[in-house]
Amino acid sequence: MAPNDTVYAWISLENGSNVNPNGGSLTKGQPFYWANKASVSVSLTGCDGFCTASSYDVPAPPSGQTYGLKEATLLSAPTNWNFSQNPNQWNVPGQPKIQNPPMPMPEVA
Repeated sequence: MAPNDTVYAWISLENGSNVNPNGGSLTKGQPFYWANKASVSVSLTGCDGFCTASSYDVPAPPSGQTYGLKEATLLSAPTNWNFSQNPNQWNVPGQPKIQNPPMPMPEVA
C-alpha cells in the first residue's frame, strides 16, 4: 500500500464492526463501505441521519470473496445511527448497529 493511501472501514451488516483486514476507521465526512457476508443482496434504508444517501443496496459477495461491498459516505454532522435492513442480517441484539462510531453514539438494536 502506498504511504498516502487511505484505508476505509468496512462495516459489517451482521454485527456493526469494522471487518476490513487492513483496518480503517469511521471518520465524519469520509467514505466507508458497508460489508455484506450474506449470500443475498441486502437493502439498507433510513441511513440519512449519518450517511449522504438514505438507502443502499449492498451486494452479496462476489465469487471467491468474503464480503460484498457498497461505498457510502458519513455526514460531517451525524444526528443518529438508525437504519433498517431487508433481509435482516443483524445477529447481535442489544449491541450498537455501528461499533466505535464518531459521536453521537448509535442506537442499540
